Amino acid sequence: MFQLSRKNTVGVSAAVFVYRAILLAVLLPVLNRTTILVLSIPGYSYITPRNILNMLIFPSTWLYGIFWVLVLAAACFLEQAFMYHCYSLAEQNLVFRLRTFLVFVGHAFRKPVRRGLAGVFACVLVTEGFFCLSMLYLLSTRIRQITGIREFMHDHTYAVWGAGFLVVLLFLLAIRLAFILSYYAGENKSMTESFRSSGRLLHRNLRDFILRMLASVLVLNLISGAIYLILCILVLGGMRLFMAPAMALAHFHKLFDSLNTLAMFILGTWCACGLQKKIVHLFYRYKDARDELTSYQEEYGYDGTKADPKQAGMVWIVIGLAMAASILSIVSIVRDGMKDVGSFFEATEFTAHRGQSSEAPENTLPAVLLAIEATADYAEIDVRLTADGEVILMHDANCRRTCRVNRTVASMTLAEIKELDAGGWFSKAYQGTQVPTLREVIEEAKGKIKLNIEIKPQGGNVEELVDAVVSLVEEYDFVNQCVITSNIYDVMTAVKRRNDQIETGFIVSVVYGTFLDKEDIDFYSAKSDFVTEKTVDLIHERGRQIHVWTVDNRKELSRVQSLGVDNVITNKVLLAREVYQQAEDSTFLGILWTILAR
Repeated sequence: MFQLSRKNTVGVSAAVFVYRAILLAVLLPVLNRTTILVLSIPGYSYITPRNILNMLIFPSTWLYGIFWVLVLAAACFLEQAFMYHCYSLAEQNLVFRLRTFLVFVGHAFRKPVRRGLAGVFACVLVTEGFFCLSMLYLLSTRIRQITGIREFMHDHTYAVWGAGFLVVLLFLLAIRLAFILSYYAGENKSMTESFRSSGRLLHRNLRDFILRMLASVLVLNLISGAIYLILCILVLGGMRLFMAPAMALAHFHKLFDSLNTLAMFILGTWCACGLQKKIVHLFYRYKDARDELTSYQEEYGYDGTKADPKQAGMVWIVIGLAMAASILSIVSIVRDGMKDVGSFFEATEFTAHRGQSSEAPENTLPAVLLAIEATADYAEIDVRLTADGEVILMHDANCRRTCRVNRTVASMTLAEIKELDAGGWFSKAYQGTQVPTLREVIEEAKGKIKLNIEIKPQGGNVEELVDAVVSLVEEYDFVNQCVITSNIYDVMTAVKRRNDQIETGFIVSVVYGTFLDKEDIDFYSAKSDFVTEKTVDLIHERGRQIHVWTVDNRKELSRVQSLGVDNVITNKVLLAREVYQQAEDSTFLGILWTILAR
């Protein structure tokens, strides 16, 4: 038991934090699966500013949007109503008991929901509108990370101005409806009555309300922004002290999205609670004798001590099941990976070519481990089939170049392959390094780095090699942590036939012809010299990605960065990240790095 007061949001923040964590863990996998399904209908593998408008012609897109609007509106309304009732209890000096309160909330929620969804949407829009204002700083750091946002705004100027005008109108409406949640969810009034009551109460106190809310929004932005900056400085500064500059920047780039998401989650929860507390406090401050407000003791018999044990038990069972489901979901995501919603949008990733082959012998475990250390998103590896049907890593059909033995992989057993020295040719430090199997690499990479597995058939063994690779991927639940590529189109169809959830990439020198419309291809991997702005636009319009290889110098890295390619395959991951960072010096991250690097 704890007493909520006007100065204490710790209890409510903790409850909302748990609620959001459970909600994300349960809904995120559903969001990813439905997004994949909706994208597959028009044949897209991800979303770009160029094809997002084209998707609107499909009924599935509208059904998808309506479904998630309803789900998110319901989730937000429950959260907002929970916070409102918590702070209302504090305003009426009632003690908060979780068991009693959960039963009471169940009764309180049913009434507004039964009166229609329009009121629910109005409550959500108003409160979320104010919440976004309180998070302007953190939202701006997130927006600046979205590749292509400036280009989209430039290409759709009128749409941007229209959206801006709509935001202003919604904000003005939000002011008039600031207390609609108080009347709709708290006082059980209809939407029309809530609208009128909120407008009447605001009319009498408009100036004071605007000044106090602007002050609250400013304070929340300053405090959350300061905490966020301190967190970034501590993390990046610590990395800068213990790592070389290039390595520190690479690791921070890799960590930045996760850090940003965590800050948005924690600070966003705190801001939402603080803002709702302020609105409730002003509601009670402005009310007068003409307002007949609900007394929790009279309306619900709520005195903070009574509860029906059976109802309370059912509530705890539901909460327990939700928490168990969320924990299982999180464990599954960590163990098996998941195609993140963010991956459907433009964001350049970096692939270590044949592992970190500039520092270790190609296609070996040391090269893969160094790729992980260099913060590569993918390690690209080449796989072939031995005479006894084992999948091993080797680029060439013949072992002569990297193992000094003039025999083909297809003519040797795994035992014979394991006797070879795959590192002596590179340097004495790696003398005795073995040729790894794909199984060994997956075991090492799982949960640490994704793999770009290039299939190298030999002697017409496409089906056999594909079957062996897909079997390993499925055995280790690695579907969401890898892509399979080849310069042979039959490999694409064979992979999709075995498991259509595995992403496939077609390797070409030049993107051309009817391959642009083949359904079995999720992305194209092209030689960077032949990739132009027109090529990138053409592929993005079809909702597919473009990977470029092999880019190792600053000039070419800068060029492909300006083209907006989706993945850069390189032997120098740290250099690639450095070049990309320098091109983003105007962003928050670039400015922060410039300050700390001195």
